[in-house]
Amino acid sequence: VGDPDVSARPVVRADAIKFVCIFRAQLPADTMLELLPLLVKHLRSRHVVVQTYAAYCIERFLVVKQRTANAAEAAAALAAGGVHGAAAVAAASARPRLTREHLSPHLEALFTGLFAVLENDQLPENEYVAKALMRALYVTGDGVAPVAEAVTGRLVGALARVCNNPANASFNHYLFEALSVLVRGVCETNAAGTERFEELLFPPFQQVLALDVVEFIPYVFQVLAQLLALRPAAAGIGPAYAQLYPLLLQVPLWERRGNVPALTELLRSYARRGFGEMAAAHQAGLTPVLGIFQKLLASRPTERSAFRLLGALLAHGSAAVVGPFISTLLQLLLVRVQENKTPYFARHFVVALCQIAGLVGADALEAQLEALQPGLLPTLVRSVWAPQADVLAQGEPLQAKALTVGGALLLTKTRASAQDPEFFKALLPCLLAAAAPETTATLGVADDEEEAEEEQTRSFDSTFSRLAYARVPEDDVFAAVDSGPAALVQALGAMCQAAPGRYTPLMQQVLSPQQTQLLQGLAQSQNVALV
Repeated sequence: VGDPDVSARPVVRADAIKFVCIFRAQLPADTMLELLPLLVKHLRSRHVVVQTYAAYCIERFLVVKQRTANAAEAAAALAAGGVHGAAAVAAASARPRLTREHLSPHLEALFTGLFAVLENDQLPENEYVAKALMRALYVTGDGVAPVAEAVTGRLVGALARVCNNPANASFNHYLFEALSVLVRGVCETNAAGTERFEELLFPPFQQVLALDVVEFIPYVFQVLAQLLALRPAAAGIGPAYAQLYPLLLQVPLWERRGNVPALTELLRSYARRGFGEMAAAHQAGLTPVLGIFQKLLASRPTERSAFRLLGALLAHGSAAVVGPFISTLLQLLLVRVQENKTPYFARHFVVALCQIAGLVGADALEAQLEALQPGLLPTLVRSVWAPQADVLAQGEPLQAKALTVGGALLLTKTRASAQDPEFFKALLPCLLAAAAPETTATLGVADDEEEAEEEQTRSFDSTFSRLAYARVPEDDVFAAVDSGPAALVQALGAMCQAAPGRYTPLMQQVLSPQQTQLLQGLAQSQNVALV
């Protein structure tokens, strides 16, 4: 590998690089740093096999983890407390062995070599090179900002070359992944950078849409969703996105299964960055979006996208704009919950009810349900939520938060709770199930690298492959609330203070010893008296 003639004895050289790559985890950082510039030089070899092995080995070097944490890191992680402390311990024990500082001196040579191979006529769609580019951009982070425009131009050039015949699915995926990493690296620390990326990416993306390149369209929508979500909050959606918006509501786009998850994320970004503009951009307001929601909700393969879209509308919309549609939304949800009583759908249904209560108020939700059928709220709690309370609580962190905070509103702000002790007794255990520590033990999000690795080892779907680095932040209807369990016990404490001696006997009747202990611990931590 140290031979300066990188084109000599290509088979032996490729085997040597493969050997280094296989035993990379056993190599100390100093040895890897000695090998890194030698591997970069091999990108200049005349032989495709050597170029490819060099790119592959570089990429593998950049994901090797340092699996030890010093005592100070471990103590600091544990001091963070709870689930986040556990996540910090995991992060401290799995840091990249080669960091941005290690890579920086070799960055120019690395990008030069990788792009030279990327544009090699012998193998113009080298997936290993595209993946190495993606990984190098990730490790570099915002350090790539000075050359971001040049790198974007080279990536767009590669996109233009394969646009007419996208034959290599892996190459295409890593090409768009590299674009999303570049966008994230620059714009997460400098939101104003989105404007320049829009100028660079909108023309080629519009070409993809105009040519109807089916393989690329879901990727385009994902990167556009990422860019829009990263725009400065005060900038709104901007003219380019405003012009694009009506096209996204066309039914034929939603007929393709591969478009649905990506389009959903893009509409979520529209709601996040400019709900008012979104509602005003179409003469029918939100009606077309709700039509899309109805279409997605009607099919089991797309119902998850339906709930993600609904969550965005409820998190970023206003009661004045969304309120008039609540009755229609409830009717659609009620029809589906009668047809589909799986725990998965039941969880999303109950979460949606809690989110609606957060937007328009628990009393308004109760009134809407009463107008559809008297006593419907208690019926739904007893027939849908209570029988599967423990299963429904085992959802995503923001779902558990919505169940506890929105459920607390249903428990303390509705006539049913005040007038029907059985409703109170049915609902409170459901909320404590969602507030239990074991239901939120998955709050620690896997490190981006590990998630990306998992994503990249999957087989590529023929219609949709999610970009690991183009994620749009999750929507939180209760973003102003720090802790769901704390909000629950505070609301319950206020309820008990308003009617001393009325609710504590009901708690004693219905709560298990474990639930009683949990509730007492929460009350003590919040200095709340349950009387």
